[in-house]
Amino acid sequence: MKHIFKTQDISLKSLSLHPDNVRAGSGAGYSDEQIAPLAANIGACGLLQPMLVAPLPKGSDTQWGVLAGGRRLAALKMLAGDVAAKSFNVSMKVACRIVPESDAAQVTLSYSENALQLPMDALDRFEAFAAMQTRDHADVATIARIFAITERAVKEALRLGNIHGDIRQAHREGVLSLEALKAFDAHPDPVVQLAAFADLSDGTGGRIQPYAVNSYFRGRFVRVGEALGQVVLEGYKAAGGVITDDLIAE
Repeated sequence: MKHIFKTQDISLKSLSLHPDNVRAGSGAGYSDEQIAPLAANIGACGLLQPMLVAPLPKGSDTQWGVLAGGRRLAALKMLAGDVAAKSFNVSMKVACRIVPESDAAQVTLSYSENALQLPMDALDRFEAFAAMQTRDHADVATIARIFAITERAVKEALRLGNIHGDIRQAHREGVLSLEALKAFDAHPDPVVQLAAFADLSDGTGGRIQPYAVNSYFRGRFVRVGEALGQVVLEGYKAAGGVITDDLIAE
């Protein structure tokens, strides 16, 4: 059955968790760590997705119950309680979609939104962050702030962009695990990475394992920060040896 919902702006103080919300059984017990990233994003970008609500019976503490969007509700309440979040308060209007009282499929609707979301994989995340940099002109610090993650987490995601495109595609096709993919950033030159991928793929008869990638680079290159690298560094430089910078400077 197709459901048609009316859109309405409702004050935050009139909203609470609906008993038919599929997460209500656990009291929608989100921790601050689970709410904070969403609160940071709503604070920076606004509420991007309306909540799905239905009228509550007379005598309830609030007029409307949230069937889908309990974490959004918790994030908005967190912002409303933050004196630094100037535009958020309990009287603010929140975009909602109304499920009629006559609709008998409230639990189905609540479960549908919660269960059918597809999480982004590591390459999706890298490509999104990279696009934010190039098209939205957002730097690492801005991306970290908007999504309440560390700058290191952003940098780690962006590291995947230095891995040769053919190797990234192998991961998308299921040929290469995420851990094996990440292992190729041990060398920052995509040409060298692709040569390693070709060598490791030749005659393996199976998937390339992360340890095989690590062993490949350890057998051919020495990191400057390692003990051996420190011993031979000056002589290597004097002989005209090439040093390739680490992807992320610590």
